Order: sequence, then C-alpha cells, then structure tokens
Amino acid sequence: MEIRQGLFRFVWHRCPDGYEIIDATMPKVGDAFYIEGDELIEPGKLIRPKSDKLDNYFPGKSATDIHVKLSEIEPSPKGMSEFISEFGLLNGSILIPATQMNLDTAIELRQSIIKIQNASSNGQDDIAKLFGKLFRPDSTHFWLAMDPKISKLPIFNIVPSNLANFIVLNCATELSGGIEWRKCANPTCENTFRIAVGKGAISKKGVSTTRRKTCGDRCRKAIQLRKGKADNGLNI
Repeated sequence: MEIRQGLFRFVWHRCPDGYEIIDATMPKVGDAFYIEGDELIEPGKLIRPKSDKLDNYFPGKSATDIHVKLSEIEPSPKGMSEFISEFGLLNGSILIPATQMNLDTAIELRQSIIKIQNASSNGQDDIAKLFGKLFRPDSTHFWLAMDPKISKLPIFNIVPSNLANFIVLNCATELSGGIEWRKCANPTCENTFRIAVGKGAISKKGVSTTRRKTCGDRCRKAIQLRKGKADNGLNI
C-alpha cells in the first residue's frame, strides 16, 4: 500500500528502536574503505539502526515539509541524528533498506537545499542548475496507475527511490507550485521564509503572503526600532 501526494507515490521506513552514531576509521593511511564484517564502510561518522526492525510510514502524508525541517535542523551529529530518528536514513531503497549512512550525506543535502532556498530568495536564475546537481533521474521511476477513487483515467505517478530523492522532488514541486523563499528584511538576520507567489499556494501550511517582510516578531520590532532611530536623526 502506498500513499499518493500530488504526483508522488512513496512509502519509506524508519527503525522504531532508534539510531546510533559510530566512528568508522581507516586501518592504515591511504585506504578509502575498510571492512567491518561483510560490509564496506566509508570512513567518518556513520549512523545506523539500533536493530533490524523497520516500520513503514508515508512521508507524503506526515512529512510534507520535510525539506524545510532538514534545512532548519542543526548541522551536527546530534541534529542529524534527531532528523534521521524521525524520518529514517536517506539512502537505500524501499526494497533494499540501507543498514547505515555517512552523516555527511545528510549534511551535504541540507546545504544544497539551503542553497536553493537562498537562490529563490535572491531572485537568482540558477535554481535549475542547483537542482540538476541534486536530482538523479536513475533514482526516480514513473508509471501510470489506476485509482477509481480519484479518476476513471490512468494517473501519472512519480516514485522516488529513497528519502533523499523525495526531499529533492518535494522542494522542486514547492517552488514550481508558486512558493518562493524570501530573505528576512532585517539586515542583521540571515533567515529565510516561504511566501506564496502563485495562485492557491497560500493554502499550504507554513506559507505566508507576499506582505510578510521579516522572519518573525523579533526582527519586525528590530526594523521598527531602526526606523524610529533614523526618523529621529540617531545613528543606527
């Protein structure tokens, strides 16, 4: 059974017993990998399930803003561990679950999503190039499916192969659906937030109208204070 979100059909898995971080070190200088049991391990910090148990869930139903959550998480082993404990490993596939993942994989994907957000907020036209570096056509499948509850005609579906690809496609769908990222108007703040520039996009949870200028009340008050000082001829 799969849940359909827009064009996506996707089911994923996570370990109910949680995840643990281990250090994988090379046995000698120059080795790219070393073998632990029967597995090739990349050197660095790895995260893996604490057990072989896996529960299936539907990101299209419970994690529609997963790309936003990834961009906001702390880029540290602790932050990535919390994200993966909630959503599962990014790699592998639904048929062949991954048994481990290098934490750098999650951190690099987070940085790429932030670059796309910043490109959107700055009005840059290189978003397509950024997506081109992330998106892997060989990791996505397409099919026609019948769903009498929705339509009498076949429905076109996009099936991401893993969670990383789902996150990338989710971000792309949001931007193409009329949602952009805007940089906070407070010059001392680097935060961005989502605004609706397309028809119907404002109905999406966590999206603001184009009237919004700051990321929150703190920055809004800071701008008002700066304006007040400027109006009174004070240095700011």
